[in-house]
Amino acid sequence: MDNYQFARLEWASKVGSTKRQKGSRGNKGNERRWSAGEVLREAARCKGHCAHVRHPQPPTTLYGVDPLDVEAIAQAWADSVTQKNGRPLRRDSPILACGVISLPRHRIDDWPQFREVAVEVLVELFGPRLRSVVEHLDEENPHLHLYAVPEIGDEDFGTVHPGYAASRAARHSGEMDKRTAYTAAMRRWQDVLHEKLGSRFGLARLGPQRTRLSRSEWKLRQLEQELAATQARVDTAKEELDNAEREATARVRRISEQVQLAVEWKRRQAEQQAATVRKAADENAAIQYAELTRLRATLDEDRARIETVLMLMERDPIQEAQWLQQQDALQRQLKKSQQDLKRMEKRLTAESDAKQDALATVELGQGTLNLAMSLLNKAVSRLQEFEDTPLRYQLASLKGLLLKKDAGEPSR
Repeated sequence: MDNYQFARLEWASKVGSTKRQKGSRGNKGNERRWSAGEVLREAARCKGHCAHVRHPQPPTTLYGVDPLDVEAIAQAWADSVTQKNGRPLRRDSPILACGVISLPRHRIDDWPQFREVAVEVLVELFGPRLRSVVEHLDEENPHLHLYAVPEIGDEDFGTVHPGYAASRAARHSGEMDKRTAYTAAMRRWQDVLHEKLGSRFGLARLGPQRTRLSRSEWKLRQLEQELAATQARVDTAKEELDNAEREATARVRRISEQVQLAVEWKRRQAEQQAATVRKAADENAAIQYAELTRLRATLDEDRARIETVLMLMERDPIQEAQWLQQQDALQRQLKKSQQDLKRMEKRLTAESDAKQDALATVELGQGTLNLAMSLLNKAVSRLQEFEDTPLRYQLASLKGLLLKKDAGEPSR
């Protein structure tokens, strides 16, 4: 299968023109050159401009504007420049650089990466003058169309077409034939494109007829270039794997730090909650103890009064009935005070038990938190082992592949 670089860079003017060319049998015929608008409408797959495509499909704009919008940009540049005699550009003067870059259909699996690198290379070569890059997949081979227009102002068309610039320079200097200068400049452009794009995907710079090699020699050279491109992709994959491993290690470290911070915050929050519970329990216990002390003092006073009444009854039997009434009243009061004291003691006992339960709950929660911290730390360690192990295995597998290639062992 053919596996060499195919790229072409031409230009288009405001109006189409007819040029004479020599046919295959030496007779001269006419070939009509498309205008800039026709070229752009063909790229946009407009009806009536893509008869050569059996089943036209809408193109995909990979960079810049829609191809139909490029015509206005090219016309604006043409209106901003003049010829040396001060007159506007001629209608057949070039205003649009248009090119195509293709990849063989049997390399369709490499197409997504190829087109991405191709756009990067075109941006590097043309800079802001690159106006649009579109993708066509509805023809024999997948390909890109590029369209470039000089910056508005005094820029010459040679800024977007090296062959045009070389031809104009040769005509003014007279040192070289225009056609020879054009061919040499375009050959250099093809060399640069091969260095930056084609060689990275194992494409030969020239086909077998241009290099005057036998079919087997040319195939061998292609295999060597494909091997070099594969080795470059393996090196790139290894570098990406190393970067992924470093990123995964940093990610595990960040997760571990975040988990530790979360656990520490939970621990401090639990300690603050436990301190608040203890403080509230201590304050409540102090209030209840003060109330119990007051009731006990009241009970002691009642007992003292009863004893005083009994002593007085013994000294004055005449007032015994009165003392008995007072004694009954005091006994009822004493009984009531004893009942109040018992209720208070039961309530204090219940509150003391509740306090103990609350403290036990806090201690149990703190123990659970400590256990959770331990489990989280173990989980972080297991996560680090889990994240590191597959990357090492992948790196080892990749290194094994490299060792097999270096030893000349065929890889599957």
